[in-house]
Amino acid sequence: MLFMVLVVIFAVIGLDVCIKSSYAYGIDFATFVTLRVVHALVCAFVLFAEYQMLYKTRLKTEMAESEQLLHDERRQYHLSKETIESINVKCHDIRHQIRHMADGLGTVVVDPLIFDDIAREVRVYDSTVSTGNDALDVILSEKSLMCERRGISLSCMADGSSVAFMQPTDIYSLFGNALENAIEAVSAVPNSEKRRISLVLRADMGMVSLHVENYFVGKLEFVDGLPKSSKGDDFNHGFGVRSMERTAQRYGGTLVASARDNLFLLDVVMPLPESTGAK
Repeated sequence: MLFMVLVVIFAVIGLDVCIKSSYAYGIDFATFVTLRVVHALVCAFVLFAEYQMLYKTRLKTEMAESEQLLHDERRQYHLSKETIESINVKCHDIRHQIRHMADGLGTVVVDPLIFDDIAREVRVYDSTVSTGNDALDVILSEKSLMCERRGISLSCMADGSSVAFMQPTDIYSLFGNALENAIEAVSAVPNSEKRRISLVLRADMGMVSLHVENYFVGKLEFVDGLPKSSKGDDFNHGFGVRSMERTAQRYGGTLVASARDNLFLLDVVMPLPESTGAK
């Protein structure tokens, strides 16, 4: 920016002063017009250079934000995986302890419904999702627990083997961002019957498709085909959707978002690798 300030001072302002001084000292009109044209071209070049610098600066900032987001998602994936595994182990132990307690009560009178209630509560955290893909199981298990706590119904039909060609962190990023956005939107829906999220993942005709739909309240605006951030800061927010789009593009796919009748629809389509599709 300091370089551009110097260019503006010397190449724009300085050249303008020189042209005016030369005209005052008696240069012919044709030369004056030529110098003015050159000055205009210099001004246009300086403006273009400033635009390019600002554009590249913004791109670098977005890339840095995206890299940080990917780094955080990788770390979160490993933490979530360890957490889910730890919860499953603990719940398995607790379930067996409840069974032994119920069997060993002897003559002590305890309502069996109490143990049923405890077991039911434990099963909420012991509902490991099994899709055939470890990374997908982690993110779906994590978001299922989140939906359970918020009173949201999550319907999931997923063939985890269809995304076996993707990196685990990319799976976590794609599905995690999609479900986080859906959970955030559905959490604001007052009608309990509409507090639900549907996710369908399948492979067909050499393509793998992901479809997510959920209800939302208010008005949803789209910019360049993507939903505009509802947090009031489009520059610092909205990286989740852009990250999803870039993930899809990285595998040669596309992301399409739409809305109708307060129902948000998200579709991601990616081609299956030839080796995977042949299987």
